[in-house]
Parts: sequence; structure tokens; C-alpha cells
Amino acid sequence: MSKPDKKFYLLVLTAIAGGYLWLGLSWYADNRSELKGAEYTVCVVKNVSSLPCPSCGSTRTVKNLFLGNIGEALRINPLGFLLALGLLIVPVLFLWDVIFGARYLRNSWDQFQIFFSHKWVLILFFVLITANWIWNINKGL
Repeated sequence: MSKPDKKFYLLVLTAIAGGYLWLGLSWYADNRSELKGAEYTVCVVKNVSSLPCPSCGSTRTVKNLFLGNIGEALRINPLGFLLALGLLIVPVLFLWDVIFGARYLRNSWDQFQIFFSHKWVLILFFVLITANWIWNINKGL
């Protein structure tokens, strides 16, 4: 494994661990009696402007998906579906590459970057993110 690949896989491992740690801490906070019903957020955008960011609610979406509440998850924030998919697929691909010495995850990331380098993809991406942001604001997330 080359040095850039080691850095890539270390970054991926850190992101996976951080994602699951955040999810665990959020679940823990939800079950603390002194925090039940409290409105708390780590979103800088919401703390500064009182408006939700495009990804506000993603953690709650992932938790609802893991609990099987698909309708509620979709109502909260559809972007959370991508996050949940990443939390399920990326660790499997990471382990596959590490165990078998493959580069499937790294090659997939490289292809993803090429795909996102097309102007039409970026425009569509920003339109969808903006639409999701407007939806978050309108539903009072």
C-alpha cells in the first residue's frame, strides 16, 4: 500500500469511527433524563442564525432508519439516507480492502471525484441541496 493510500484509509477509518461515535453519543444524549425534550444542536449555522443548515436532522434521520421508521426519516431529512448508506457500505468496503489488499474503496472514491468534476453534476447537486435547505427551513426543522 502506497503512502497516499495509507493516508486515505486512515482518513476513512477516522470518518467511520467519528460517524458511529457521533451516532452513539446522540443516542446516549436522547436517553438521558435531564436532556429529554431539550432542544440542543451542534449545528453552527442554526446556533448563529436560528435557521437549519441543509444537513440539519441527518442524525435523527439515520437513527429513525436504523429503527425502521422510514417515513419519519424521510420527513426529517432525505440527506440522512445518504449518510446511513455511507455508514453501512463504507465500513464493509474498508474491511474488504484491508483484509484482501484490494483498492475497491479507493478506486470508487476516485471515480466519485471524476463524476463530480462534471459541471452538470455539480449544478444538479447544488440545486438539490438548495431545495433540501428550503424544505428544512419551511418545515421549521
